Amino acid sequence: MRFIGRFIGIVLILGVLVFDPGFVFGALDTPTLLYPTVSDSPVWKGKIEFRWNATGAPFYKYFIDLPDGSAKTAIVPSSLVTIYGLEPGTYHWRVSACDDGQGAGCVVWSGDETFEIVLAPAEFSGGLIPCGREVDDASTPGYDESDPCGISHIFLLLKNLLDFVLWKVSLFVLLILTVITGATSYFSLGGPNALARIKTVFRSFLVGFLVMVFAWMLVNIILTLFGFQSKFFGKWWEISF
Repeated sequence: MRFIGRFIGIVLILGVLVFDPGFVFGALDTPTLLYPTVSDSPVWKGKIEFRWNATGAPFYKYFIDLPDGSAKTAIVPSSLVTIYGLEPGTYHWRVSACDDGQGAGCVVWSGDETFEIVLAPAEFSGGLIPCGREVDDASTPGYDESDPCGISHIFLLLKNLLDFVLWKVSLFVLLILTVITGATSYFSLGGPNALARIKTVFRSFLVGFLVMVFAWMLVNIILTLFGFQSKFFGKWWEISF
């Protein structure tokens, strides 16, 4: 019986060595951080992919020290994690390889890497698309353009389109109508019905403009309900040029 017990023990040990050598020898390799590192700094505010080398571990635990003294940490099943919405400042981060998704059997942490996040240059400002970009637009403090697109961004895109039409296109159209009206009145083009046609055109323009203003106000209210920062929209009933 003793011989049988020893034989079974040897078989079990050999099985563990074959199928899970890390169980006996302890060991998962320590990851090496690839991006972002101090040599990549500064990094623009927006979509940031934290990467490290895959050591063969099934899970990895990352730990990011935030500028406000708090931390962001999670366990993921890959050697890459994409993080959005990190504010400008100096960050420190590290990674450990783990045996499971609960954080068991994590090896020694990798060396820390330090990097800085800054706002993107002015040339990346502007554009109508409010989501899914690589970097955040510094001119829109109420939301982050690098966030993944969602339902609320449909209304945000609609607002951007209304802003473009109301405060840029419509003013250009109004200028053209004014020039045409002046030329028509001066040269008396179109005969006695010219003035009536001019009034009709301006009336149509005014009605269309008021409809878009109402839509603009409604979209701003919906976006506020979706939780966008009120300081970005300000007082939506006050129209500034």
